[in-house]
Amino acid sequence: MIKKILNLSALIAILLAGKLESQDSTPMAKTDTLSKLIFDGKQIYSLESIGLKYITVDGIKLEKVWKTKFNMADSPIEIQGKLAFRAAKFLGDWFIMYGDRTLGLQYDWVSAPMNINGKLAYLACKNENSDQILNYDGVEITGHETGNYDNYFTSVNYPLEVNGKLAYTVKIGRLSGPNILVYDGKEIGKQYDNVINPKDDNGKLVYTAIKNGKEIQVTEEFNPRRTIEKNISKKSK
Repeated sequence: MIKKILNLSALIAILLAGKLESQDSTPMAKTDTLSKLIFDGKQIYSLESIGLKYITVDGIKLEKVWKTKFNMADSPIEIQGKLAFRAAKFLGDWFIMYGDRTLGLQYDWVSAPMNINGKLAYLACKNENSDQILNYDGVEITGHETGNYDNYFTSVNYPLEVNGKLAYTVKIGRLSGPNILVYDGKEIGKQYDNVINPKDDNGKLVYTAIKNGKEIQVTEEFNPRRTIEKNISKKSK
């Protein structure tokens, strides 16, 4: 039902945008710039107008010059000399365009593309009731690879590169379950009740953890290997 409502909203936005642009060739709706980059010497803009997202290349809408047909597009980035972005066909699901390849059509939803260690990554769901997974360089990471979580719902979040290796969190359970942290395929920080917000700090993995009801900042150093804890609050919420 939610997906149908979103698709209907997109349809209304497309029709309204076309009507506005047809009047004196001047769009009347406010246009917001979501992001911009220079790719292959061209200016790439991600724009949004009355809820409709699209990309322009030197002022021309990307869908007018791209081989694959789509009506909406956003989140353009460059990965290994190729343009990657998220796109959607008329009333359809979002998918990933990477160079001349169309990816993610097997999913019901995909996130914006990410560049992790020079490889394409994006979050995805196969349907409304499925785990949120990470597709990293064409390989699906479900959150069940580490630990004893085969019978649990897991949701992969916050993928990032740290010291040239993949890190991400996995939420166990749909509602109030804890997060675990996975780095280079191994679960770390198992001594904590919960972990959130992993970040890269010059090759160090930094995250917030809950220990004995208190919120702490944890820094994982890898050369040499050590874990540093720092109290940042008296008590977690």
